[in-house]
Amino acid sequence: MKYAGFRVRFGAVIVDLLVFIPFIVIYFWLEGESKQLALAYSIPYSLLYAGYNIYFHGRFGQTLGKMALGIKVVRLDGMAMLYREAFLRHAVDLFLGILMTAASIIAYLSVSDAEYSAASGFLSHAKLRQDHEPFWHNYVTILMQAWCWSELIVLLSNEKKRAIHDFIAGTVVIQNDSRSAA
Repeated sequence: MKYAGFRVRFGAVIVDLLVFIPFIVIYFWLEGESKQLALAYSIPYSLLYAGYNIYFHGRFGQTLGKMALGIKVVRLDGMAMLYREAFLRHAVDLFLGILMTAASIIAYLSVSDAEYSAASGFLSHAKLRQDHEPFWHNYVTILMQAWCWSELIVLLSNEKKRAIHDFIAGTVVIQNDSRSAA
C-alpha cells in the first residue's frame, strides 16, 4: 500500500469544500433573510458535512475530493471500510459540530425577533449571533482548533501518515490503484 500524504489529502479536502460552497451560500443568505430560516437550516446544515463524509466513506471509501485526487480510505488490513469505520472517523468532528450548532441555536433564540429584524444584512446578523453565543462557545472553538492542529501533527509524524481519526477508526488513506489503472 502506498500511503497518501498531507498534500494530496489537503487537496481532497479543498475539493470537498468546493462541493459545499452552494450550501454555505444558502446558509449565509438564509441568515440574512430571517432568524426562523437560519434556525430551520442550522441543524441540517451542521449534519450535512458529517453525513457527506460518513456516507461517501462508508459507501465508496472516498469522498468526491478523494475520488478526484485518486486516494481512498481502507482498513489497516487493506479491506474496504464499512459505515462503522466511517462513523468512527468522523465522530469527533460530528460531536464538535453539534456543539457549535447548539451554540448558534442558543444565540438565535436569545435574540428577539425585533432585534434580529432591526439588523440588516448577513454581517449584521452574524455579529448579532456571535454576540449572543453562550460563554462555552469560545471553549469549543479552542477545542476544535486543538483537534485540527493535533490531527495535522499526528498525520505528519507517523510512517503510515495516519491522522488521529484514522487511529480511532483503524483506517489508513492510500493511493487508489484502481484510478491509476484506468
